Amino acid sequence: MSERADIVIIGAGIMGCSVAYHLAARRAGRIIVLEKDEIARGATADAAGGIRLQFSTETNIVLSKLSFDIWENFAELFGVDIGLHQQGYLFLLTAPDDVPVFRANVDLQRAHEVPVRWVGPDEIRELNPAIRVDDVLGGTYCPRDGWCDPYSATMGFAQAARRLGVKIREGCPAVGFDVTGDRVQAVLTPNGRIETSLAIICAGPWTQEVGKLAGV
Repeated sequence: MSERADIVIIGAGIMGCSVAYHLAARRAGRIIVLEKDEIARGATADAAGGIRLQFSTETNIVLSKLSFDIWENFAELFGVDIGLHQQGYLFLLTAPDDVPVFRANVDLQRAHEVPVRWVGPDEIRELNPAIRVDDVLGGTYCPRDGWCDPYSATMGFAQAARRLGVKIREGCPAVGFDVTGDRVQAVLTPNGRIETSLAIICAGPWTQEVGKLAGV
C-alpha cells in the first residue's frame, strides 16, 4: 500500500504529538505520525515531567516562557488536566565557583521577567526544612517551576492533533526511508510506503537509530 503525506512525524511521544498538533494548527497539510508502540509509551512514559524557567541561555529561557503559556492554561486550551504542580525549583550550591555563574543566570533570567531570586541558607531552610544547609552557600528559586503528568499532556496534544485531521498510526514503526540525494522521498513502514518530502524524527533516545535508516 502506498499513500501520500505532506509531513511524516516519527514518534508519538510528547515531542511528536506536540509537533503534530502545532503544525496542523498552522494548516501545514496532511500529517501522519508513526509510532512503533503506543502513544506516550516510550521515553515520555519514564519522564519526570519537570517544567522550569530557570535556564542559563537566552534561547532556552525564551522557549520555556512560551511553553509555560501552554502548561499553565492546558485544561482551557485542550480540555485535559495535566496535574500541574507549581511548587518551585530550588537549586542548591555548595561549590564557590558555581556562585558567580548562578548569580549571572539569575540576572539573565530576571532580564526576561522570570520571577527567580537568589536565596541564602536561612531562606532555603524556610522553603524546605528537610534540607541540611551546613555546606550550602546559596541557591536560586523560581516559584513558577514545577511538574506535570507527561502522559496526560501527550494525550492532550494527540487528541487535539487528531481533531485537526492528523493520523496517528500506533504499532507502525518507520523501517526505512527512500532518499534521493539529500532529500527524503518516502518513509517505509511494515504496512507500505508513505510518499513525503518532509520527515521529522521525534524518537527521543531512538533518534540515532531512526536517523541511520535515512543515512543521517
